[in-house]
Amino acid sequence: MARKVSIIVSRSLTAFVLFGAMFFLQGWSRCNIRRYNAEALLFVTVCSRAAHVAENYYEAVAAGEFSRAFDYIGYYTRSSNPKPAISYEVVEERWVQRMQALQAQGSYVVAVENIEVYTDDGYPMGSTRLFIHHNGVEHPIEQVFHFNRMEHLFDGVWKIALVRSSDQRFARLDLALGGAELIREGE
Repeated sequence: MARKVSIIVSRSLTAFVLFGAMFFLQGWSRCNIRRYNAEALLFVTVCSRAAHVAENYYEAVAAGEFSRAFDYIGYYTRSSNPKPAISYEVVEERWVQRMQALQAQGSYVVAVENIEVYTDDGYPMGSTRLFIHHNGVEHPIEQVFHFNRMEHLFDGVWKIALVRSSDQRFARLDLALGGAELIREGE
């Protein structure tokens, strides 16, 4: 009889510790866990890592540190694309150049707030509110971002791949901010 009680207490204690950790991680990062269940337990690690990536990425972009921001860009997926035939350095150079060109044309991220990461069918995605300088005017916009799971040098790491704004005027900025078309340009 005492053994059963011990197991029940052990399971309850484990569940308490796991849910406590989830509350801590949700407050620590910007994960949005709406239901606390078995799926949420699995997602909390992915969410925390993805939120960390999103925060570092947008911080670097807003600071104009494009080489550092590229560390968080997902420019291909291991499941749907073959590995790129070009080097990481060439892809990084392309991305940094297109961000610098857009900035020289007067479109760039000024500030970021309210980064939130959540799951959609088991994949992390997120949203944020950005302040964009575009044609001499600062605009607040809502943006959604999607992640790719990278391999090779970054085995198992979620990186930002696709960015979409609520306003179509910023479609060029959205394309530049994401990892789309980087391995296809000029191949």
